[in-house]
Amino acid sequence: MDRQTLAQEITQYLTEQGAVRVGFADLHGVTGASLPYGITALVALPREIVGPLADQPHRAYYDAYQAINVRLDAMAEGCAALLRAYGYQATANTEEHLPTGAEDRSPLPHKAVACRAGLGWIGKNNLLTTPDFGGAVRLCTVVTDAPLPTAEPILSSRCGSCRVCVDACPSSALYGTLWHTGLDRDDLFDHLLCERTAKERTGRSFGIPIAICGKCFAVCPYTQRYLKSE
Repeated sequence: MDRQTLAQEITQYLTEQGAVRVGFADLHGVTGASLPYGITALVALPREIVGPLADQPHRAYYDAYQAINVRLDAMAEGCAALLRAYGYQATANTEEHLPTGAEDRSPLPHKAVACRAGLGWIGKNNLLTTPDFGGAVRLCTVVTDAPLPTAEPILSSRCGSCRVCVDACPSSALYGTLWHTGLDRDDLFDHLLCERTAKERTGRSFGIPIAICGKCFAVCPYTQRYLKSE
């Protein structure tokens, strides 16, 4: 099977599982990448879940967040199994295979692979921002040695002078820094302050202190455009 046909089969599989975008990344030389190619699939968060986050986090978002994460892990495992069936090495980038450390840092973040796959960039809120869905996405990643056709990577921010998420942040944890590849997350925001405030907000809203506030990506102009689209 040639690599274009393989990419089409992977895209079809992931789309059938609910992906709205699929991208292929060249990971040669990328820190944390155990294999030289990456596959990222995006699942869009439902509009009715995202809209209210501009005001406060809510239980429906928490439930959707948990359910979509389970689905994403299954998608990644299925994609990896498909590649292995064709004789390639492939690993799903899940917590089981690539756990985050004490500071909630992944050796190979999904969003880093997504940027290399040309699907988006890192916003001033340290989250993946996409042209069509803003930050209203969840994503999964597979690494492989299958020589897939890769996209032009996005290596710098496209947020420009926009400060909507920075000004909306309830904890003032965002610094307003424009991202570029190689920039550490600590140059973008105060992780601990963000986490603490998010847990306070979710605790007050629906009784579960968890760091999934969501306000910054909900107010993003790209997300708002998605919410208003058909």
